[in-house]
Amino acid sequence: FLGLLLPSDASDVVDASGQHEQDDALLILFNFTHSPISFYTKPLPSLGSQWELLLNTDQVEVVVAAIDDEVVVNPDSVCILRCYTLTESQ
Repeated sequence: FLGLLLPSDASDVVDASGQHEQDDALLILFNFTHSPISFYTKPLPSLGSQWELLLNTDQVEVVVAAIDDEVVVNPDSVCILRCYTLTESQ
C-alpha cells in the first residue's frame, strides 16, 4: 500500500499581491495487495473539512462522492481524492 499527498501549498504560484495561492490538496492511494485496505481521512485545517473521491479504478463508472472519514481501496486499485474548502462551489 502506498499513499501520496500533494499538499495545497506545494505550488510556487503567487497572486498579484505576492501572496502564495492555495489550491486543492490531492491524495493518491495505491493498493498493490490482494486484500482491501481502509484509509481514514481527516480534514486539512488549512483547507477546510471535505474530502471528495474523484477516481476509483475498481469502479466501472466514475462517481464523484464526498468522503466522511473512510475510503476502502480495493485490491490492485488506485483511488484519487481531493480536499477542498467548504465555501468553494463544487
